[in-house]
Amino acid sequence: MKPIEKAENVADLQALVEQLFDKGEIDRKAVHQLTVHLKVVSHFEDKQFGDKIVKHLRDYKSLLGRMQEKTLLSENAYNTLIANTDALIEEWE
Repeated sequence: MKPIEKAENVADLQALVEQLFDKGEIDRKAVHQLTVHLKVVSHFEDKQFGDKIVKHLRDYKSLLGRMQEKTLLSENAYNTLIANTDALIEEWE
């Protein structure tokens, strides 16, 4: 699988989570929570519900913040996921 440089959609964001996990930058417990959350967002993306996508991506950012506080993800993983999430939010706003 080709490394994700910039997430173009929720599937790319999920792939990014998996890549960061493979590099040891995200704890296994965090991966499960992030994956479940992104599945919900993906459902709304399939239906093109922009307002719901934005809301859930903002919630995802809060989740990332809580996980970083608990050291479940590295500084690099946090920054990478936040930047990509912000870019997706901007696309859907």
